[in-house]
Amino acid sequence: MNTSFDIAVENTEKRLKTMVESRLLKIAEGSAKHYNLNIKPTDDINWLKLIKEAEKDSEIFEIIKLKCSRVLRTGNHLEPILTQWLCDYLDGVIKKPTGRKGAPKKSGGRDFFIWNEIEFVHHKYGIPYSRNDASIPESACDVVSKAIKNVNRNLEPGEFIKPSSYNSLRKLKNTFKKS
Repeated sequence: MNTSFDIAVENTEKRLKTMVESRLLKIAEGSAKHYNLNIKPTDDINWLKLIKEAEKDSEIFEIIKLKCSRVLRTGNHLEPILTQWLCDYLDGVIKKPTGRKGAPKKSGGRDFFIWNEIEFVHHKYGIPYSRNDASIPESACDVVSKAIKNVNRNLEPGEFIKPSSYNSLRKLKNTFKKS
C-alpha cells in the first residue's frame, strides 16, 4: 500500500522531470542572472565602452553575453557591434576574463521552483514542511529531497538538480519563508 509520502514522492518526481525536460530550471537560472546583474532591456548602453571594459571584467563580460542571449531568445536582432562581439566570442577570438576570487555568485532562479515544490507537497498532501532530527523522515522537505535524488540518478553530473539534501531544502524553505 502506497502511503501519502510515497505518492507525494512519485508525483514530485514527475513534476521535476517535466521541469528538467522543458529546461525550466535552466531558464530560471538565466533569468535570475539577468535580474542579479541588473540587466534591463530598455537601458541605453554605450556598447563600445562596455565591450572594452569586458576585456578585464568578467561580470561585465557576463552582462554582454546574457544581453546577447536575451535579445536572440526573444527573436530580435542584435546591434551590429554585439553581433561582432558574439561571433568573436563563439569563434574563440575573445575569451572571458578571469573572475573574482572566491565562491561564484549564486543565481537562485531554480530555488523558487524547488521551494514551490515543498509548498505544493505540504498543501496537497498535508505533510509538514520539516521535522526534528528524532522524527521519521517524512516531511515535505524529505519528499522533495527523495524525488530530486531519484531524478538526479538519470541525469549527467553537470545537470543535477540542487539542492537535494533534507537540510539544504529546509534552509531553502526557511529562506523563502522570511522573504
